[in-house]
Amino acid sequence: MSDGYGTPIRLHFDGGIGHKIGIGDKPFPPMELQALSIALSVERKVGGMPIPLFGGSRIGIDLNMVNSTIVIEGIFTDDDVNRRSSSATAATSVIDFAVNQAETTSVGKFVQIANSVFFNNLEKLELKEKQSADSSVTTTETIHFVPDNSKNFSNPGVSNVVTDTNSPSGTKVYTHSSSTTPAHIAASVVTALGASHLNSTITGSVSTSEFAPAAGSSKLTLTQGVNGAMLVNDSVKWFVDADNYAPYHRPFSGGSSATDLNNKSAGDKVQDLYGILHNTDRGTAALVAGLAVGVATGGVGLAAGIVAGGVLAFDGLFNGDYPIGLQIPYNSMITADGGKKYSVRNFMIQTGLFVDTNEKIASGNTKSANVDFSTTDETTGIQGTIQKFDVGYNAGEQHYTFQMVFAPIDMII
Repeated sequence: MSDGYGTPIRLHFDGGIGHKIGIGDKPFPPMELQALSIALSVERKVGGMPIPLFGGSRIGIDLNMVNSTIVIEGIFTDDDVNRRSSSATAATSVIDFAVNQAETTSVGKFVQIANSVFFNNLEKLELKEKQSADSSVTTTETIHFVPDNSKNFSNPGVSNVVTDTNSPSGTKVYTHSSSTTPAHIAASVVTALGASHLNSTITGSVSTSEFAPAAGSSKLTLTQGVNGAMLVNDSVKWFVDADNYAPYHRPFSGGSSATDLNNKSAGDKVQDLYGILHNTDRGTAALVAGLAVGVATGGVGLAAGIVAGGVLAFDGLFNGDYPIGLQIPYNSMITADGGKKYSVRNFMIQTGLFVDTNEKIASGNTKSANVDFSTTDETTGIQGTIQKFDVGYNAGEQHYTFQMVFAPIDMII
């Protein structure tokens, strides 16, 4: 691809089988947007205040608080007769051991767990491992968490992971109430999935926590080894029988099978997005259901109710059709391959602590515009969601016009 003038903007959805609006049980694919104009807006919360007796001088405080919007104006047209295809992808999931799942019930309240004794409350994690392209064929991989304060783990993630026949038999991760850290647990789960223990096709990788960066590499991203969607009823049983603590977690989503896409009319495309935006959810329903469970039990074990309600809600209410990201291509000279005038890159927004200048600017934008979008990688596009969607139509025309307001947001629950 020599330049990006013909590369469409792609709107991505948050995986899952959705409302079966693709083909059969396949998830809703990324939607290509034919844009006529794009407006990128950034508003920084900063202002000046005059200082008395200083000759009109002003002082301001900049706390690096930023609002951002993307406005896209374009048209929906009928597909032509040429079929397009989408490549297969594997479902992914995220666990952040630095944050209590219950903390997400309060907006902005993401506090690193203060006491490692919480890890001794974990009992087991049951992961559904996809076995074939058929979404219904899975097996369960179980990791037991065993508290043992008598052991001194010199190499957490290795020396505290064992497989034996003692009750409970299977793969175990030992925890210590005074020395186990969120990063230890994340590394231990990766080890438990490996060939020496479960030999699972599910792979794990760790990275810095988005919620509590000071906790280090406590964020665990799990990736299925077989491409394709995970059925809703194949949701993981997260931290079974957790009493007072369950880490922040999200279900497997985003997997899809390679397929030819059905041709759609302009009206079909409008209906898809118009219908989704009237009723879509990324997981908040799980928290509400959890609170309802806690209330229904008279407030006893509210945190456990949230966990149980989360499992229930993700099993039945998580649709996987939530608009979660944009890939907006542009032509780049500074990253162009030798002999070429341009390379094609996607606009990106790098936020968070410890992000250096080179990671924010064009020279650090090194991934192709064709990279798969991921909510766990800010270099693959812009995560956020749609705030407003207006559609226009003139009688007799074969196209619809639209204006979309997209809000970049790093963490949506």
